[in-house]
Amino acid sequence: MVKNQSAVVVLLRSTVLTKSDKKFLAIFPEGEVIRMRPDYSWEEEFTLNNPFPDAKYVELNITAQALIPDGSKLVEVLERYRFKRNSEKPKRTQLNLQELPMFEIPKIFACLYRTNFKNAGAYGQQEVELLARVNESKELFLRSSETYRRQLTLLNQIEDEHLRQQFFSYSINNPELVDKKFGRMYSLSLGQFKEQPLMLKEETEVLVMVESVTGQKVIRGIIDRMDHKNIVIIMRKKISAEDVVRIQFCANRTALRLEYRALELLDESVIQKLFFPETSEASNYEQFTEFEWFLKRMSSNEEQMKAVKNIVNRTSYPAPYLLFGPPGTGKTATLTEAVCQLHKLRPKSNILIATASNFAANEIVNRLLPLIPTEDIFRFFAKSSERKINEIDVDVRGASNLIRGSYSKPCYEDIYMSRVVVCTMTTAGRLAQANISDKHFDYIFIDECGGAKEVSVLVAIAGIGANEKNINALIVLAGDPHQLGPVITFDFLKNTSQSISMLERMMNHEFYRKDCFGRYNSLIITQLRDNYRSHEALLRFSNSMFYDNQLRAKAPEEVAKWALGWYRLPNRSFPIIFHPVDGQIMKDSSSTSIYNVEEANLIIHYIKDILKEGLKGKRVKQSDIGIISPYARQVNYLRKLCDEHNWSEIEIGSTEQYQGREKLIMLISTVRSRCHSVGFLANVKRLNVALTRARALLIVVGNPVTLERNKQWKGFIAYCRDNGAIFKPASRPKKGKVYVVQPQISVNKNTPQRSNTMKQANSVFWDWDVHQ
Repeated sequence: MVKNQSAVVVLLRSTVLTKSDKKFLAIFPEGEVIRMRPDYSWEEEFTLNNPFPDAKYVELNITAQALIPDGSKLVEVLERYRFKRNSEKPKRTQLNLQELPMFEIPKIFACLYRTNFKNAGAYGQQEVELLARVNESKELFLRSSETYRRQLTLLNQIEDEHLRQQFFSYSINNPELVDKKFGRMYSLSLGQFKEQPLMLKEETEVLVMVESVTGQKVIRGIIDRMDHKNIVIIMRKKISAEDVVRIQFCANRTALRLEYRALELLDESVIQKLFFPETSEASNYEQFTEFEWFLKRMSSNEEQMKAVKNIVNRTSYPAPYLLFGPPGTGKTATLTEAVCQLHKLRPKSNILIATASNFAANEIVNRLLPLIPTEDIFRFFAKSSERKINEIDVDVRGASNLIRGSYSKPCYEDIYMSRVVVCTMTTAGRLAQANISDKHFDYIFIDECGGAKEVSVLVAIAGIGANEKNINALIVLAGDPHQLGPVITFDFLKNTSQSISMLERMMNHEFYRKDCFGRYNSLIITQLRDNYRSHEALLRFSNSMFYDNQLRAKAPEEVAKWALGWYRLPNRSFPIIFHPVDGQIMKDSSSTSIYNVEEANLIIHYIKDILKEGLKGKRVKQSDIGIISPYARQVNYLRKLCDEHNWSEIEIGSTEQYQGREKLIMLISTVRSRCHSVGFLANVKRLNVALTRARALLIVVGNPVTLERNKQWKGFIAYCRDNGAIFKPASRPKKGKVYVVQPQISVNKNTPQRSNTMKQANSVFWDWDVHQ
C-alpha cells in the first residue's frame, strides 16, 4: 500500500521491488500515473513464487516515486524489508497479557498534595497518620527488607498523584483548535495553557469534549508531535474544531502500574537476599576457567576479563553482580562479551537484557548480531516504537517484532525459542504480565541501571528472574552512579529513595563497599578503569572529581590526538576550548525554557569553520560533531540554525539524550548568563556526563561570571585556565553585536523570570576573529 501523507496532491509515477539496488519487480509500472490527493491510498497485492530458493534471509526494498504536479519536486520513498525463510509454519500464540490492576491512588493523597504534604492544622486522624508515614519514607533511605515494599509503594503513590494533578492542570476550556485540513490532525498553540505543559510528550492521550445536538461527546486522540509553539494532535475521528468545549490530557500510568505490581510479586526473604545481601552462596553451576574471547580488546583488559568470568560463573549469586562502568570504559563491550560467552559455554541458559532506553537496547543488539546467530536474538519492541521505525537499524528490526515493517504483538515462541531477549525495563514487565515462566531466564542484565528508579529496575526482575520465594536468575546491574540518575519531576521527592538508583544504593551497601585497602571484591563487583574514548586531558577533570583518579586513558592515538595542533586551540597541545560569551538569555512568551542567541551563533561559527577548513587538513564529517545544551529551547533553536545550513547529520540534544553516547567533537552551550545561579547546571552528574562525551575535541561556550557561581563549574573553568585553554581575544570590542529577536522575553538579574517585559537582546559577543 502507498499512501499520500502530505498536505498536497502528488502524482504516483512508479513503485518497484528491488534487491541489492537492482530492479526485481515493477509493482506499479512506469509510464502510468495516479493522481493522489492527501490521505489517498493505492493498494496492490502480488505474489512471489519462491524466487530465492536457497536463501535463508532475503532483504528486499520497495521504492515509490511521486511527482508534485507543478513539477517542482520529485519525491522518492524507500522502505527495506528483511524476510526469514520458515521451513514450516509452527503454531504461534500471541502473548496473553493479563490485565494490570489499576492500583488507584487513595483519595486522601489529593488532600495532602494540595498542602504540599505539610500539616494544614485541619487534618483528621487518617491524614495525620499518612503524613507521618510520608515524612518517614521521605527522610529515611531504603535500609531494610522489612520496610522496602511499603516505602517504595508510598513514594510511588506520591509521584502518581503528582502526575494526575499536573495533567489535570493542563486542561483547557473552550480551546482554539486549528484544523490542519488533512487527515484528522489539529493544532493547539502552547500560549493557551495556564502553565507550560512540561510533562506532555508524543503519544500522550488526549480527551476532547465536543458539543453536539445530542449533548457532549468525548473523542480520543494522541499527541503526534510538539515544538516550542504548538502541539499537533491526531484524533480517532474527524471533529469540528468550533464545537470543542474542553480538552484534557491523560497521564500514562502503565509504567507505574507495572512498578506497583512488581512490588507485590516478591517475598520479603527474596528482597533481603537480592537487594540487601550479606553473603554469596557456592554455585551449583559448572565453573569455567578457560575463555576464548570474542572481542579482541578483551584479553588485554584485566577488569573486563574478571567481570565476564565471574558473571559466567555466577560468583555473586544470589546477590546481584555489579558492573561499575565510568565513561568510555567499555561497559557495553563487557556486557556483549559476557552474553556471547554465556551463549557459547552455557547452551541451555537463557538471557534477558533490559535497558533504560530504546537506544541502549538497539546498541546491544547491533553488537550481538555479528557474534550470535540472528535466530537466537529477539528484540522485543513496545507498540510506541512503531512511530520511529525508520530510525531503527534494519538489522535490528530484522531480529524483532517490527520485522514486517510495523508492530506485531510478540508470541510466546518469540520468547521461549530465543536465547537472548532484549527490551527496555518497562517492556520487560510485559513478560511477567504474560506469565513467562520465572524459571526461563538464567541471567538478567540491566544496563544503564544508574539512570533508573529502584522500583523501575524491579519491573525487569520480579516475576521474571525471581518469584515470591525463589531467585532463579543471576542479576547483573550495569551503569555508573556518577552519571545522571533517575528523572524526578516532583521536587518534593528529590533527595529521597525515589531519586537514588538501585545501583548507587547497593554500591553504598556494606556488602559491595571497598575494603580497607581501597579495593572492590571482584567476585561481586567490578569497576572498569581503562577509558578507550578520550584524550587524557578530556578525561582528567572528571577523573579527579568523580573517580579518585583511577581511570586510565587508553584511547587510540589516532583518535586521542586527532585535534591537537589545531590553530583555534588556545593551547595547541590541549584539546579543550572554553570560550567566554557575555550573552543574554531569552525565552518565548509561551515557554519557560530559555535560550541564548549569542551562544548559539558562536556554536554555528565554530561548526562552519570546522566543516569548511577541517582540523589540521583532516576532513570533518557532520556525523563527527555533536552539540549538547541543557535547555530544550536552546536545543530547538540550534536545530533550526543547523537546518538552515543543511547540517542534518549533526546531532543536537540534551545531556540526558547524550548519556551513553560519544562524538569526536562535542560543543556545549551552557545558556545561562547574567544570573545569580546556574539553575540545574548545578547538578554535578549532568556536568560529568556533558564533559565526557567528546573523544578528541571539546568546545564549551558560556558566561564565566555566571558559571563560576557554582563550585564545580568554577573548578572546570579553573582547570581550563590552568591549562591555557580559555579563549582570550587580543581586544574586546567596545560595543557588542546586537541581535533583534522579537517577540521574546529577556531574562536577566533585573528581570524576574516570569516577567512580561519585552526587551531586545543587546549583549556583548566576544568575537573570535581577532584570534586568527
